[in-house]
Amino acid sequence: MPEAVLNPAAENKFLADLAAQKLGVAVTAEEAKEIFDLAKTVETLKNAASRETDPAAWTAYGRAKISLTDRIEALKPDGRTWNQLLLEAVNIPRTIMSTMDLSAPLVQGWGLEGSGAWRDAFVRMHSYLMHEESYQELRGWMVGHPLFDRIDKSGLSLTELGQKLSAREETIQSTLVEKAFEYGITRTTGIPNLPRASNRAFTGFINYARFKTMVDMIEAARLAGMDVSEGSQLLKDFAATINNFSGRGQVGGARVENLITGLNAVFFAPRKTVGTIQMFNPANMLNPRINKMARVKATKMLMGSVLYTGAIIGLARAMGADVDLDPRSSDFLQIGIGNTKFDVTGGNATYLRFMARMATNQMVNSNDELRELGEGYRATTRADLLLSFLRNKLAPVAAFIADALYGKDPIGRPFSLTDEMRDKLMPMTVNDFIDFAQNDPGNYAAVLPMLTAVYGVSLRPPIPGFNPAKRDVWGQPKGTVYNDDV
Repeated sequence: MPEAVLNPAAENKFLADLAAQKLGVAVTAEEAKEIFDLAKTVETLKNAASRETDPAAWTAYGRAKISLTDRIEALKPDGRTWNQLLLEAVNIPRTIMSTMDLSAPLVQGWGLEGSGAWRDAFVRMHSYLMHEESYQELRGWMVGHPLFDRIDKSGLSLTELGQKLSAREETIQSTLVEKAFEYGITRTTGIPNLPRASNRAFTGFINYARFKTMVDMIEAARLAGMDVSEGSQLLKDFAATINNFSGRGQVGGARVENLITGLNAVFFAPRKTVGTIQMFNPANMLNPRINKMARVKATKMLMGSVLYTGAIIGLARAMGADVDLDPRSSDFLQIGIGNTKFDVTGGNATYLRFMARMATNQMVNSNDELRELGEGYRATTRADLLLSFLRNKLAPVAAFIADALYGKDPIGRPFSLTDEMRDKLMPMTVNDFIDFAQNDPGNYAAVLPMLTAVYGVSLRPPIPGFNPAKRDVWGQPKGTVYNDDV
């Protein structure tokens, strides 16, 4: 009997049976040995990392741990349901629209602007864009970090580029775009996988900014003698604050999380919307149930982002750019260079404009005319404002259906299948550049500022065929309130 136990064939079978029992799936003897070898490597590097303060040791341990996890996941059957596959297909247009740019710093990362973690992440993002290895080093550093376990269990959102949709950033909710580019272009022409590269940059930036901010907050709390143990309420409050300020709004338990994943098929960025509302919610800075340190940090981050944005707008005004400071105006806080407008607020000015119009029952339209809501022929009402606000938050497929039903797009152009396909099946930054070249070609002063659209500055060239004297491009009388006004 002892000889049978020591027999290599019996040992391999024993390993395979043990692995199958642990994993819940059948594996071959070779696969079982591979898993156990990887697990042994992880344990060795873990012991080494626990004795080191060198981030390189943490990264080596983290990468080994990720390799083990990835290998185990690869052995399991694809557990995606038909509903999940359908969501991936529906989310293809939005993933295309969100790719091939570096918009995370000035959109999702707007709430962290000016912080040291934001600046570091901004620099590192370009390395993630160029090199897969740099992105994998980041993943290893986070997973191997001594604080990772307590950060992971705090609720801080650290996203991935895998098949699990709820674990991906909400604007890149499909793996099919990367795969199609890889097999259709990269492997046939040698052109780098551009969607994969931009998705690495996006996810890498936001993960580094969140993780580094969390590490810094934990260290500050520890030095202050506060409880930073695993599962403490302080860490949960820190995580919720960082999530809200980085476009990943806290929404509740597992059921709500699944609902939000489904809402991604209807709205463009529901988590970002929730995060923005929470970011500006004064209750999160005054509520005594939230740890004081988290409330102070939220206040500082919001003030920092507002001051950072205000400095950019102030500098632009000082240099002669046109900036409208009326919160009821269609151009509120947008920097005007010639006929092109730039939004450096990460889209947050639209929320302030909406609230100002609802509160005052007034709006300033594209003609610079002050109007009372609900008065006059075909008057705009508060209900119109709300519907238009929600319509502009729709995901591409839902927006296509809405445009078809309305018979026109949000800026009043008659419904056109060609225009819809271009708007919803082309990266937004590329679309902005094309619109600028077609509709404001002589605006040379805006050429260099236009490049900031790559980093998330919203670019709005003039409406095609726009006539500032008549405003009747669509065959409507002068003074008509267009949807872009609301």
